[in-house]
Amino acid sequence: MEKNSTNQKIDNDLINRKRVFIEDAQKYYNGKVFVPDDFEKIDLVWKGGMRLKMEIIDLYNGKREKLNKTFIREDGEPEDGEYKLSVHVWILNNRGEILIQKRNENLKRNPGKWAFTGGIVDSGETSVEGAIRESKEELGIDIDKNKIELLLSFKREHGFVDVWLVKDNIEINNLVLQKSEVSEAKWVSIEELKRLIDDEQFVKSVDLYYDLFVKLLKKCHNVAIK
Repeated sequence: MEKNSTNQKIDNDLINRKRVFIEDAQKYYNGKVFVPDDFEKIDLVWKGGMRLKMEIIDLYNGKREKLNKTFIREDGEPEDGEYKLSVHVWILNNRGEILIQKRNENLKRNPGKWAFTGGIVDSGETSVEGAIRESKEELGIDIDKNKIELLLSFKREHGFVDVWLVKDNIEINNLVLQKSEVSEAKWVSIEELKRLIDDEQFVKSVDLYYDLFVKLLKKCHNVAIK
């Protein structure tokens, strides 16, 4: 009986700590955050009393009109007919090379794969703001809003993707990598990028627009491509 009473006390303490966590999260996100009302979902953003950022995103309809609805990214994918917004940032130097980054081996999605800078646009952000934020978070670089160009946009299952282009001769040694997500970064030629894709060392999503992107680089940005 005493053991059950102790267990109940521990359970109650955990519940109270989680409630405090939720209240703090609401304050942190200025009330915009969707707070799940069951503890199974709360556990998605709760790890041993540590506060983890919940990725709250806006949802759009098939015409890319913003719905009056938000979504927790950790919940999976939006419902049919609802779409999220993602950004990819292609950083190009004056040698025609692209900056790519290797995803941390501990990530659930595409661990150890090469990828472009980018991610999901947060709730309340514009596409360009999301691109600038992701570049800062993942690589530690500050991108001038006036020096980033929307190269193309496309629609895929459950989401829209904007591809942004930045021209900058960034020194690899000056990058500050977000170690929880990025283990390495390097400059590669278009030809080397294609080899990584063909060898399945790159995330699959680039297959959706690689050919079109290369054509745009060649035609509009005078990138020499063999």
